[in-house]
Amino acid sequence: MAKTTLAFALSAALLVAPAALSDIKAGIKAQEDGAFDVALTEFKKDINVTTSRFEANWRTGQTYIMMGDPKEALNYLETAIEENADHAEAQYWWGAANGQTAQSASIFSALGYAKKSKKAFERAIELDPDHLEARGALVQYLLQAPGIAGGDKDAALVQANEIFARDKSKGLVNLIAAHQAREEPAEAMAKADALVALDPSNYIGYSVRGQIHRTDGSMEKAYADFKALTSLTGTEEDEIDNIKFGNYYLGAVASKGKIHIAEGIEAMTGFLSDTEFTKPYLESSPLEGYANYYLASLYLQNGNLTAARTSFDTAQSSKRKDKDLKKLLKKFKKVLKKAT
Repeated sequence: MAKTTLAFALSAALLVAPAALSDIKAGIKAQEDGAFDVALTEFKKDINVTTSRFEANWRTGQTYIMMGDPKEALNYLETAIEENADHAEAQYWWGAANGQTAQSASIFSALGYAKKSKKAFERAIELDPDHLEARGALVQYLLQAPGIAGGDKDAALVQANEIFARDKSKGLVNLIAAHQAREEPAEAMAKADALVALDPSNYIGYSVRGQIHRTDGSMEKAYADFKALTSLTGTEEDEIDNIKFGNYYLGAVASKGKIHIAEGIEAMTGFLSDTEFTKPYLESSPLEGYANYYLASLYLQNGNLTAARTSFDTAQSSKRKDKDLKKLLKKFKKVLKKAT
């Protein structure tokens, strides 16, 4: 009887495996095409199938993260990790789910999620030392997390150098972030120079170098870097958004440095028309108010008082203003009054 049952189970597994494999492949293809709902449907067909349960669960969790729902991802990824804790990719996504969930969790539960995130990234690296996504995620974690949650800027620098040893371009990106967090502008500038020389298509080198020039008052150099940034093309959403931000910085530098005024106006108006300020990461940002303030300043420098007042009023009416913007607007109001 036992032999018969075992034989039946093996036969069933052999029958299920090809269909399950087909579901997984279909889910991966849908995921690659951005059809996340279809991917979920395919993966979920197999979350209880013995031969494909592990992969179906971690890929379901991965898909939920891609859809911006890390909390929903947790259950599936936890199931996968419980079944196989020695899979680097699953550990990486388990870390991502916990880290993203920590960001919106209550103060009482955030620390627990954060620690699980760090542990998962470390485990992924232990399993696969060449998993650069996990190393990069760990760098960001170490730079951003408080000490009580394991944040450590020195350790982040070590990890960034490990990435550099394996991939110079990605390593430089992480080294720049580490040096900036450690308030080491000279080192960040050197790495940005190296990144621009190594990979002229990478927006980060121009962006960081431009920001450093802007901070130290080298406005023409900052303008040149941001101009180069806007000439790039991107394929990923974050690349495209950051390249668009080049227009914002062009306008801001033109305003503050009193240079390239007409080009600054064109850049800032382009930024305002192209940017969706309702995106989650911009919803609470005062960026739109700053953009209109700089545009008002540029119009005033160009002698267009009517346009300057319009942009100023738009900035003034913004509901998302921080203290610095309020100070700038208060000062500009007096300048605008004198100009009339």
